[in-house]
Amino acid sequence: MGEILKYLFFAIALLSLGRVAFSQKSYKSYKQFKAKDYPETMFKIRRDSAHFLNYSIELIHVLNVSYPGIQDATSTEIDPNFFDCRGWLFLKKGEKVAHTIYYSNMNAVGGCSGVYIPAVQPRKDYFLVVKNGDYDGNIIIIDSTGNITKEKGGGSIQVSSDKRYMFADYDSDEPGVTIYDFEKHKTLFTPDSPEVDSNLKGQFQIGAWYYQDNKYMARVYTDAEEGENPDTLHISVATYDFKKNMLIYSKKDKGFLKSTNALQDYDYYEYSDGMANCNCGR
Repeated sequence: MGEILKYLFFAIALLSLGRVAFSQKSYKSYKQFKAKDYPETMFKIRRDSAHFLNYSIELIHVLNVSYPGIQDATSTEIDPNFFDCRGWLFLKKGEKVAHTIYYSNMNAVGGCSGVYIPAVQPRKDYFLVVKNGDYDGNIIIIDSTGNITKEKGGGSIQVSSDKRYMFADYDSDEPGVTIYDFEKHKTLFTPDSPEVDSNLKGQFQIGAWYYQDNKYMARVYTDAEEGENPDTLHISVATYDFKKNMLIYSKKDKGFLKSTNALQDYDYYEYSDGMANCNCGR
């Protein structure tokens, strides 16, 4: 019996080695970037960098172009090493890495995937980075001391005209927004914060933010605006209440929000024609 078990374990070991021909480690647990683990025949590597005060930000994306997602033709089990898009963010001071953020697999799921640096930063004492994909976007906020705050966000970034408040809508199939106070170095509101929902029914999404009537408010898109009998006279609006730290929803006339009151966008595309590709950092 001992000899049989010995040969059985040996056979299992050989199968495990053959399953991952280009690497001996499972990518699910392997977080250190090594270019040799991603051969050019199956993956494309992209590197980007930026400078912020005494720091440098380095981004690395690995795009899967031909590595298969199944182990063999007779199995439907997903290969544990398979991924669509993998990414690293390194915050460096000199040659020393101060922080690392790692995403094992960023799936576009019909939208964008990857880690992106906005073409223009709203402030000189902060640096913003956006991660999209997996229905779970992030807004990565780096301050002048090198501290990193990572919240649910992604998608669009808008900043108040005085550059104090940031509004980062949640890149997800769930509604939400992260509101950050640059002056207090504090996250005020996140998609997990409590809300006051008095009128909305069904699914909804938070859209662009405005400063109007001395309040910050967002356009909200609801199921009531679609379907067989849409409401064509009203829109839904979410107003942020600083004292209660809540979003309060209300109905407004169709033309209530004025485009001149919209907050400035800080897009991560390098192009203004809206045709930029956003697949795994590209």
